[in-house]
Amino acid sequence: MIKKIQSIVEKIFTTPEQKRLILKTSEKHNDAKNILNRTLNEVSLFYRIESFYSFEEKTNDKGDLTDYIFSEYKGEDLDILNESFRKSEGTLFLVDEEIKKKINKKFRYQKLSRVSQRTENVINQCPDFIYETAGNSIWVNLKEIRTIEEEEKHTNNLELLYKSLFQTEEITIDTNFEQYSITTSEKTYSLNHFRLDRNSLHLVLEDIDTKQHITHTFEKIQSIAYQNNDKNKRFWLYMDKGSYRFFIPINNDKLNNIPIDPIIYNIY
Repeated sequence: MIKKIQSIVEKIFTTPEQKRLILKTSEKHNDAKNILNRTLNEVSLFYRIESFYSFEEKTNDKGDLTDYIFSEYKGEDLDILNESFRKSEGTLFLVDEEIKKKINKKFRYQKLSRVSQRTENVINQCPDFIYETAGNSIWVNLKEIRTIEEEEKHTNNLELLYKSLFQTEEITIDTNFEQYSITTSEKTYSLNHFRLDRNSLHLVLEDIDTKQHITHTFEKIQSIAYQNNDKNKRFWLYMDKGSYRFFIPINNDKLNNIPIDPIIYNIY
């Protein structure tokens, strides 16, 4: 009977805005749960940390809790935290839904400066995750690396890259794979094998002169660009570590009817 009365009271004293926030919290939590059904390595392939937040509990003179205060995290180690996440280091925790609802009832976002809200990661409810790494424990929200429209474009470029690699026996590339975004000495190599999926490209090359085999995997590809020329296609891979360029000779007659590995369509 008491529980029934409590339920009625809660319904009476829940404003329409509070109801919308509770519903939004549940929906957001379900999305977050789906993200965390993967390993951190899989999560870091498809998501980036959108924003980091500091957390504080505020009490009054009597020691009663009055606010849960969040503000944009401004630590000097942001680059290190982002790099750790990209390398799949540390642990990502999903904040319990009931804890989120509890926090949201006394949620407050505190701006640290007079900067326009457009340039600050302002939020109106509890973040979804806590990311722990190297002794840090930071509240975070994640963001997909590509929008729906960008995924469609990425699929088209993946198909073209796959067909281009499939129909060629050689590739012109700089095999100084230690440094991205820098070209030192491009050279034509035999392409012995490749493996392409949505976010990585694995190549097995052979030096035509020395017969030495070279292998490399481009990981966490965010986007692909290309440019046509009379004899080849120039491709760029854009990744966390930087960009990489290579040339593939093209036989347009061979580009048709190439069976594409369905793995390139898998969005995990």
